[in-house]
Amino acid sequence: MNLNKIVCALIFASAFAVNANAQSRPDWVDNPGKTFFNQEIYAVGSGKTLNEAQSDARANIVKFFETNVNSKFQSAQSGSNNSFDNLSRAEIEETSRGIIKGINITKVYQGKDAFYALAVLDKERSVKEILYDIDQLDAKMRTLLDSGDAKNAAQLERMYLKREELNRKHLFLTGARVTEKVKYDEIFRVSKDAKPLSFYLAFVEDKLVAGNPVIKNKLTKFINDEGFVVANDIEKADRVITVYVAVQEQYINVSGFRKYKISFRIECKEGSRTISSIADEYTETGRTLDQVYERALSLFGSYFDANKNKLIR
Repeated sequence: MNLNKIVCALIFASAFAVNANAQSRPDWVDNPGKTFFNQEIYAVGSGKTLNEAQSDARANIVKFFETNVNSKFQSAQSGSNNSFDNLSRAEIEETSRGIIKGINITKVYQGKDAFYALAVLDKERSVKEILYDIDQLDAKMRTLLDSGDAKNAAQLERMYLKREELNRKHLFLTGARVTEKVKYDEIFRVSKDAKPLSFYLAFVEDKLVAGNPVIKNKLTKFINDEGFVVANDIEKADRVITVYVAVQEQYINVSGFRKYKISFRIECKEGSRTISSIADEYTETGRTLDQVYERALSLFGSYFDANKNKLIR
């Protein structure tokens, strides 16, 4: 008899818990519009873990923001320039950096089958980040223009396009544009007769890993995307980019495995003057050097994508 009472009590408690969980599901999970005024930018994300839900919510904010900005201003032009479509997806995402920093996760909820997160855009912080990025671009463009070197024309155009993309975001958030400090006609006068900057690619690689085309392909695409050209003759090139790859075997006391430190360095020179460089190294373990190198190369590829703009300043 006592056992039956215990079983009945457990069944009742379980049913109550399920019902309470269903009742406790907050409105914002299914109806976030009830929580905010129309002027707020918000999104709900979901996932199997809390991190997945938060990442999904942030991604949904960015997606909403980009879609609305670009649909509203897709016909926007400035001066004689109508090349907004020439901005790559990576560059447009780069101009969303301030937006991403301004996203706050304000609420989380663990449902029966998933986690949920509510993300809200902090407009004030996002505007400050956008203004900071615009100021940085203005300063760089002015420096390049004042140098009087026509070979900077392609880089100036790319910077101007990025600034326009940021300005459209600022207009979307505030209703006002940021006054240009560098006019497009100034850039146009420099660029109309300019020859594109040329780069010669050189490779100093450990013979054990020499010949892999991944870094060369990434550099070539980056140079071309920036409006520059890859030169076949080092004597005729304006600048030389040299890729250094070093391999050093490390001790490991595991049968059938080998350990290596792979070092990468990319250096850009104009004559004897080093303009810029990026470098990183990775210590990896695998059954063969090829296996280790492929892993290190993949990691360096991601590092390169995040730091490539430092090579051409």
